[in-house]
Amino acid sequence: MENGLNFDFVEVKEEKPTQVGASAAMKIRKSDHSLNAELAKKKFAIFEDKIRKVLLEVRKFEVKTEDDCKDLTEALGQASKLRNSLDEKRKEIIKDADGFVRSINAFVKSFRDTLLTVDREGKKKIGDFTYKLEMKRREDQKAMEDEQARQQEEINKAAKKKHIEPVTLPTMVAPQKKGPVRSGSGASSSTRMVWTFEVVSMEKVPRKYLMLDTHCIKKAIDAGIRSIEGLRIYEKPQVSVRRSI
Repeated sequence: MENGLNFDFVEVKEEKPTQVGASAAMKIRKSDHSLNAELAKKKFAIFEDKIRKVLLEVRKFEVKTEDDCKDLTEALGQASKLRNSLDEKRKEIIKDADGFVRSINAFVKSFRDTLLTVDREGKKKIGDFTYKLEMKRREDQKAMEDEQARQQEEINKAAKKKHIEPVTLPTMVAPQKKGPVRSGSGASSSTRMVWTFEVVSMEKVPRKYLMLDTHCIKKAIDAGIRSIEGLRIYEKPQVSVRRSI
């Protein structure tokens, strides 16, 4: 190609072993199921040069004419074939291991879900209890502060009558439990109060805290909407390539 694109795709196939190397190849095939990652990686070596070549060729290629578009389309179609071959090889290599992993994951999932339920419900009970303790502590703290304010006011009045400097009472603080709860086996739990939120009235939430529903916007544009206040709706080129069969 005059433009410099020179990527001639050839279907990726593993080389057949010679008669001399047949016994060695048989040994490799027997070890294919041993989940040997390094051995599996070697099976992708046949793709490496082709992938590097098509990347370099496409990067330096310039589209200036319709023929250039045709040439680049051909290269992209061939690259698509290469991706398909790569994915087929990947699936071939991980087929047995993938099936095993999926089966075990599905089997164990119900157990994990049950344990997560145990964790969630147990934490809620500890949290509810700790919340009650904290609310009681805050009530006690408020009562102590009110009582201290009342006593301080009386002291200030008495000192004013005697024209002397009033005594300032020390701040009273309700006792607060610190540190985690520890079990006999060494397990521990700790609780802290954190700030979170829930929606009370969506209409009153400031705009800066709202997020665009891009999925809804795209559906509206696909349905023919061409004007949405605050948005610029425009066309842009989107290229799709279908590889030859």
